Amino acid sequence: MVAIPNFADQNINATRAAELGIAVHIPSPFAPKPADNLEHVTPQVLRNAVDTVLTDPSYKASALRLRDVARRRRRHFEKEAPREVFDYVDECHQRAAAKEVSKVLQISSCSRPIRARHVDGKLHTSKADEMRFSRIASH
Repeated sequence: MVAIPNFADQNINATRAAELGIAVHIPSPFAPKPADNLEHVTPQVLRNAVDTVLTDPSYKASALRLRDVARRRRRHFEKEAPREVFDYVDECHQRAAAKEVSKVLQISSCSRPIRARHVDGKLHTSKADEMRFSRIASH
């Protein structure tokens, strides 16, 4: 790879690619600002960079090494990602359930119990208790 950064984080990425041995970095004289032009990339500079990447076997070896690392990580990700997603969702459900339990505990620890009675299979409470219940449950 021949890295010719123009703007933003491209210079940092190009430097890192060169450190890893997978690229020849043609640094921008404008970095870290966006490049006003690419006059520093002359045909000769570009030709030398391409020749270096194509003729030096270390670039191919580094690229193959990083390819293998990426493949191993992808296999690990494919195996582990679903489990991690399910763990995260389970954790969210547990937090929501804990919040509900907290509300119930607040309601049940009131100084006055909420009075309710069953009429025709339905639960009925007094208006005052309903207002107190909704005030407590909304906290």
